[in-house]
Amino acid sequence: MGRTYIVEETVGQYLSNIDLQGKSFVSGLLIGQCSSQKDYVILATRTPPKEEQSESPKHSKAKLDNLDEEWATEHANQVSRMLPGGLLLLGVFIITTLEMGNEFQNTLRRLVFAVEKSMNKKRLWNFTEEEVSERVTLHICSSTKKYLLFRCLCSKVYDTK
Repeated sequence: MGRTYIVEETVGQYLSNIDLQGKSFVSGLLIGQCSSQKDYVILATRTPPKEEQSESPKHSKAKLDNLDEEWATEHANQVSRMLPGGLLLLGVFIITTLEMGNEFQNTLRRLVFAVEKSMNKKRLWNFTEEEVSERVTLHICSSTKKYLLFRCLCSKVYDTK
């Protein structure tokens, strides 16, 4: 049986109201709770632009290849440290323009694995053979409002040492 994701209504409204403001993409984090069969997404937060990027207009039409994974993982680490008990980082989202086509898939995969690797470095325990770390990735097209949800299994991708 597949995994169910229940998304808070305000999260859906937040994501649909994000304005690209002349950029070709916006990325961020999905936060919530996990259970054995369902994940509850209760909060989404967009990754803020770096200060030098927000001041420079030449980055406004950046390609997805220019996504700063280091900045995104630093944001994920900071958000994760601020979360109260019971809430955790479930995954990442990216909102792109229609012109981006299918470029988002590799970028989204790179981003989720970079975040997972960063989170594993700070983890106090290692996963056992039976345990699997899962992250969800969400892509939204800003013009059509269509979305794609992917599940990424990350348990054996990176060594935590």
